[in-house]
Amino acid sequence: MTIRHSIYILLTTVSTILLIACDKPHNKENSTTNNQVRKQTGKLAEINFSDTNYFDLKIWIKDTITQDGYKIKYLVRDDSTKYKDIYIECSKGNVRGIFHGENLLEYRRYFIPNFAGETDKHLYFSHGCATDCSALLVFPKDTLSKFKEFFHVVDYNVKLGQVLYVTDSTYENENEIYELALVDLNNKKTYKITYNNICGAVYKPTCIDTVIFSKNQVTIKTTLRKSIETEQNVTQTKIIKL
Repeated sequence: MTIRHSIYILLTTVSTILLIACDKPHNKENSTTNNQVRKQTGKLAEINFSDTNYFDLKIWIKDTITQDGYKIKYLVRDDSTKYKDIYIECSKGNVRGIFHGENLLEYRRYFIPNFAGETDKHLYFSHGCATDCSALLVFPKDTLSKFKEFFHVVDYNVKLGQVLYVTDSTYENENEIYELALVDLNNKKTYKITYNNICGAVYKPTCIDTVIFSKNQVTIKTTLRKSIETEQNVTQTKIIKL
């Protein structure tokens, strides 16, 4: 092998090493850029249903526009809560309201409020609040931001704007009383109905046999235990004049 040939081989080898060395940082830089974590904005954003964390969510919720032109959108915040909290935005023109469902995405999907109907005054959403527990979320159309939420709902009538639910006092004093609340949303009034009897069932709304809603009155029929000392039942019918 000549000296000239040896020098040629040496130069070729050095050039190849330099090319490989130059290429490596470039490829590594591309890899880092493509895989770096995207900066979260902290803003409300549409739900990306292609994200596997939301794979079944589309079955339970749906953005919609009501017949009266109100837009209903389900959103998440682009931050650390995006797989925990859900937001419901109701809007029309310049009027806008947002319900924050804290940690609802960590529970069963029926805990998420679903659009149930509307009147000229309100938007209604129904949802679960525990096993065998029904709840109602109501947005008033004049403000949207001052929504109301009712738990342990017995029954409701969207058209008449009436909601009947078991109060917290019933659960706090379950061996002493049974108390209901009748809400007249259209007239912004609440009627408390208290019985000096008790409901022996774990799920308190089951002690109500019948509810009949009407414009001027609501009829409620109950079957309750007479007291904690006896198993005797008492059936009563009360008429609440509105």
